[in-house]
Amino acid sequence: MNNNKNEPNSSFDELYIRYHRMVFSICMSVTHDTEQARDISQEVFIRLYQWWDRIDDMGKIKGWLCITAKNMSINAVRKEQRICELKEEETASENNPEEIYLTKERKTIIENALSQLDEKYNEVLSMKYMLGFSVKEIAKATNTLNATVYTRLRRAEKALNELLKEALI
Repeated sequence: MNNNKNEPNSSFDELYIRYHRMVFSICMSVTHDTEQARDISQEVFIRLYQWWDRIDDMGKIKGWLCITAKNMSINAVRKEQRICELKEEETASENNPEEIYLTKERKTIIENALSQLDEKYNEVLSMKYMLGFSVKEIAKATNTLNATVYTRLRRAEKALNELLKEALI
């Protein structure tokens, strides 16, 4: 890979060729929709190009691409879910409003707990449980050691459990 930041087009093209399939796969694993995954993949690379001159460490591009693809895909899915939930609420509210309320409350509690976690813990939890990455894949994407990933996962799970216990008491 060409690390010369003065030649963004050739380096960017190389990165695109190297990583576009990986980015698409991540988007696809979250959205389960080919067209949406293609759109999001393109948006990820557009964002990379827009931030190109601010990138200090070219060695972390793969991790950045993984995280950005995951986050953009999750955001797209959440947006769709909100739209679907609104439609479902309209029809389901007639059936069992208490059940709808409890489901929303549980989701809110979990999302709040996740948002309170340190970014590095949130990152490994998302890659492990939402994207299905192995510890080895997470270590490679985040440019860390396998042992570091194991430790972060263990600490993240413990912290999340504590936050959820507090929220449910």
